Amino acid sequence: MISNWLTIKDPEPTTVRCTHCKSYNTKRDGIRKNKNDINQKYECLDCDGYFSIRGRKKPDESDVKKAIEIYNTGLSLRKTQTTLAINGINVTHKTIANWIKANTLR
Repeated sequence: MISNWLTIKDPEPTTVRCTHCKSYNTKRDGIRKNKNDINQKYECLDCDGYFSIRGRKKPDESDVKKAIEIYNTGLSLRKTQTTLAINGINVTHKTIANWIKANTLR
């Protein structure tokens, strides 16, 4: 009698498309860690390529608004960055500059 934990399962097919050859014949192949998050890795069974899907994080509109308001009080970008960090919003001064540039009327 073979136990259930000894049986080997075939990898379940995924609905993720390969970024190299656009094939749907892919399987999950571990994880990729970096300092910010953990991403699922995939292997394409057609082209033998490896890839991961990264979602782009959109900033919270209230954080952007708060950063612009703090900057408009006369603080520098770096002091705005420090003030936001105290409030739990960790962004770089360059990100704040990009938010200001994107939300300023020309």
